Order: sequence, then C-alpha cells, then structure tokens
Amino acid sequence: LRDYFEKHAYGNTTEDDLWSSLSSVSGKDVGAFMASWLTKPGYPVVTADGATLTQHRLFIGQHVDDNAAWPVPLLPDTARFPAVLDQVSVSVLAENVIFNIGDGAHFVTRYDEARFENIRKKIEAGALSSIDTVRLLNEYHILALAGQADCRQLVALIRAASHAKSPTVWQAISNVFALLMLLVDHGTGDSQQLQQFAYTITIDNFVRLGWKPPTGRESEENKRLRPIIGELMGYTENDDITVAAIATYNSSEFANLDPAMRVPATKVIIRNGVDQLTFEKLLELYRTSPLPELRQDLTNVLTATRATEQIALLIQSLTDGTIRPQDLRRWLPPLLSSPSAREQTWQWLQDNWEWIMTTFKGDVTLDNFPYFAG
Repeated sequence: LRDYFEKHAYGNTTEDDLWSSLSSVSGKDVGAFMASWLTKPGYPVVTADGATLTQHRLFIGQHVDDNAAWPVPLLPDTARFPAVLDQVSVSVLAENVIFNIGDGAHFVTRYDEARFENIRKKIEAGALSSIDTVRLLNEYHILALAGQADCRQLVALIRAASHAKSPTVWQAISNVFALLMLLVDHGTGDSQQLQQFAYTITIDNFVRLGWKPPTGRESEENKRLRPIIGELMGYTENDDITVAAIATYNSSEFANLDPAMRVPATKVIIRNGVDQLTFEKLLELYRTSPLPELRQDLTNVLTATRATEQIALLIQSLTDGTIRPQDLRRWLPPLLSSPSAREQTWQWLQDNWEWIMTTFKGDVTLDNFPYFAG
C-alpha cells in the first residue's frame, strides 16, 4: 500500500494500479488472482470427498451448475494439500484435513463422512479455535439451507460445540437452532425432542449464569453469553425455567428489567400464555415509549405469543396507529415466521396490499414487502 500511495500520490488510478503495487511487493500475481473474485458472482463450496477435491458455485434453490472455478486459497491444516485450488476438480490424498483455518478465505467447506467425524471430534475436544468452530457451524448452516448438508450434521456440531463458554460460539449455535426450530411444529414429538436437546446442551451454562447478573463485577464474556443462553432455555419450556422467568419478570416492570435479559425472560411468559391484561399493558408500553431499543425489545417479546386473541390484537395494531408504518418491517418477519401467527399475518398482507402500496409508495421500505410475502 505504501508503494501504491507513493507512486500515485495526487493522481488518478485504476484497480490495476493497486494490483500492480501489491504484485510487485509480494512477488505474486495479485491481479490475476483477484480477477475471478471480482468478476464472478457468488462464491464457491469446496468439497473434500475421498481422494477428490472439487469446487462449485454455492446455490440455494433451483439452478444449473456452470462449472465456475476460483483460485481458492485453501489454508489447510496440513502441508500435504495444495495451497490453492484453481480447478473444478483435483486428486488429493485421502486423509483428514480441515480447510480455511483461521477463516482467512472466502468459501464454504464441505466434507465426506470420515472427515466430518474428525472435525466433530476436534470441536468436542476443544482442539479448534472459537473462530474455526463458529466458521464450521456457519458453513454447515449455509449448506443445510442449500440442501447440501443433513440436519443431523448440524445437531452433531451443536452438541460438540456446546462445551464452549464463548458468546460468539453460542450465537452461532443459536442461529443454527433458529433453523432447526423452523423445521418442527410446536407440540409435536419432534419439537419436544428438540426442546429436550436444547435443555441438555444449555443447562450447565444456565445454572452458572441464571436470569439475573450477579451483584458486583462480572466478565464481559458472561454478560454477552447470558441472553443467548436465556433465549435457548426459554425455548425448552421447562417448568423450572418458566417459574424462574416469571419470578424475574414479576420482580420488576418490563422497562426496569436488565436490558440484556428482558427479552429472553419475558418471551418465556408470553409463550406460556400471559394474561390478556398484561399483554395489552406491554403493547401500550410499545405505543407510548420514546425509546427505540425498548420498542424493539417489545416487538421481539409480543410477537412470541401463541394466543389467538393476542395475535388478532397485534394484527389489528398494524394499521390502527399503535404500530407506526415505518416499523412494520420489524413486525412482519417474526409474525410471518411464527407458526401460530403466520396464517393471520399472511391474510392481513393480502387484505391490505392496496393500503401498503399507497402508504409506502416511493419509499424504499416498499421493497421489503415482496420479500416478506415470499
């Protein structure tokens, strides 16, 4: 960069000038390397299957594979693999390997069964860094969305990573759990098994952290971890957890609860059937509060309800002035993703489409509504 600035000070440049400086100093053809990454849309999935290493463009949904290839810096954990994959397919040693160590490159990794099991064991043993654990959780989350990974693999990775105390790792676990929750219907045997799984992996950290922060000093790690653990424990619907959450809520007004925990704790009582008076009181607080962060927390809390009457009240609030039009983009996604509220919300979208088109005409917010409807 110093070479680039000295050569072109006070002048105009092109991207080739930057690549030229980087190439001359590094001794590598940076321009040729960057050309593919800048001109080809998307990014690759690199698959290690037996003695074959392949790459293809990541697609979610219907597609026609185009045999695209990038110069992929593999960053393997062994020197016996090539440093760069620049072909669609190459032959390699059939041994365990983990790519993209340190998350320094831009691709998704996918492994055969034996290599995946090696990765799972390393995560379980704490032999991988938090960065690589998070990366692998995120990558298999993406692969599951693309239909290229089994949800059982996601469960295996979550179980292996659940020993962690890192908020970053647990946020990745929480993100994967959000996908798994969408795949099961509440009250079914599958959802009960998923709730039990969430309880099993989360209880140790929950016992350690609880609903309330301790008096005195606390590590930043624990502060960040508590709401993530609380959210997952709330999903379990365990009786003891519910009783503790209700006690936490009853001990203080919503606005006075610990900001990090008021959403997880209050969601528990909302999901378990809060009385109509309390629900309406919270909705009124949303209408009158001048604090954006408090209104956002109330959005997250109120849309967790499963009660038909309360959902109907929220749907009514979308157009009666309780919820400002500019805030609809925050309310519609959780309502549409809720199995209990989805049908009523979808019906509201259809019935009020002309009002939406009139209200948001010329507003960038209008672009969100086809996405919500899809």
